[in-house]
Amino acid sequence: MADLPPGGAAAASPPESGSGLFGNARRVLHTLLAILSTRLELAGVEATEQCVRIGVLLLLGAMAFLFALFAIAMLSFGIAVMFWDSYRLTAIFGLAVLYALLTLLAVLQIKLRLKDHPAPFAATVAELKADAAALGRH
Repeated sequence: MADLPPGGAAAASPPESGSGLFGNARRVLHTLLAILSTRLELAGVEATEQCVRIGVLLLLGAMAFLFALFAIAMLSFGIAVMFWDSYRLTAIFGLAVLYALLTLLAVLQIKLRLKDHPAPFAATVAELKADAAALGRH
C-alpha cells in the first residue's frame, strides 16, 4: 500500500510545486481547472435559479388563468340570475369582482417578476468576461 499524505487521498493534494516547464504547466493547468470548476458551479446555481423563476411564473400564470375563468363563470351566472328577486346578485357579483381582482393581482406579479429580473446567467457571463480581461492583460 502506497504512503498517502497526512490530509487524505493523493488526488486531493495540490499539484507538485516542481520547477521547470512541467511544474509550471501543472500549476497553470490546476489554476485553469479551478477557475473552470468555479464557473461551472456558478452556472449551475444560475440554472437552478432560472428553473425556480420559471416555475413561479408558470404557477402565477395558472392562477391568473384559473381566477379569470372563475370571474367569467360567476359573471355568466350572475347575468343568468339577474332577474331573480332578492340579494343573490350582490353575492354573485361580489365573488366575480373578487376573482377578477385576484386575476389582476396575479398578472401584475407576473409583470413585476419579468421586468425586475436580470438576464439569465448574467453573473456567469460577467465572470467569464472578467477572466478574459485578466488573461488579456498578462
